[in-house]
Amino acid sequence: MVIKKSDSQKKPIVRPHDLLREIEVCPQALVVFGSFDWISHLVKVHPVAGSRKNFKFCSLQTFTVNNTPITFAGPVMSAPVAAMVLEILIAFGARHIIGVGSCGSLDEKLRIGHLVIPENSIPDEGTSSHYPMPGKKINASPRIIKRIQSLCEAKAQTCTCGRVWTTDAPFRETPQKIKKAQQKKAIAVEMELSAFFKVGAFYGVEVGALLVVSDELFARGWNPGYGNPKFKETFVQALDIVLQVLSQSGREDTT
Repeated sequence: MVIKKSDSQKKPIVRPHDLLREIEVCPQALVVFGSFDWISHLVKVHPVAGSRKNFKFCSLQTFTVNNTPITFAGPVMSAPVAAMVLEILIAFGARHIIGVGSCGSLDEKLRIGHLVIPENSIPDEGTSSHYPMPGKKINASPRIIKRIQSLCEAKAQTCTCGRVWTTDAPFRETPQKIKKAQQKKAIAVEMELSAFFKVGAFYGVEVGALLVVSDELFARGWNPGYGNPKFKETFVQALDIVLQVLSQSGREDTT
């Protein structure tokens, strides 16, 4: 096969396999946007001995959930780190990847502890443009969205689907920028998903997310709720929901 010069010029010089030795990654993966300590709150999750790998930007570890091996990745914060982690997971075999994290509410109906299922994101970060897909709309996996919705309903968990706004600069969330995001139909703000969805689409893997409202920004002020018991309780429930979705996907892959 003859490689055109234009194609070779577009090829990355450094890839995950160049940076890392062979690592074990499952087809199903959970990416935690935030503290990895949440895992200790999960009951039906069993770590696989010797599977933890620590990198400068995150850790990877395999757990079994309902007899399905799932790779956990985290803590992940910001679009560049989310893209790097996704690159590694995909390069070593992940095909169904769901992120769980927190978000700031831009809608007065979404209070602390509310579940948000992002359908797509407004990019306001510098990473996703490095994965060009001209003319293609970037959305979360419809199948993942549907399965998360179904589980939320089965568990009587209130959830809202919609667009989010991804920013690199949480200390520059001005009233003007918030209003602009609201005019574009964003219901929440976070720091990873526009890049997360874009990298997934770029490589053709199934990607989705589930977020928990941790703070409120819709009233031209800030109401933080990171220490709120409702936020903590719902975050653990969000992890449980996503792990059930991933374990279901794993069982389907083996049949």
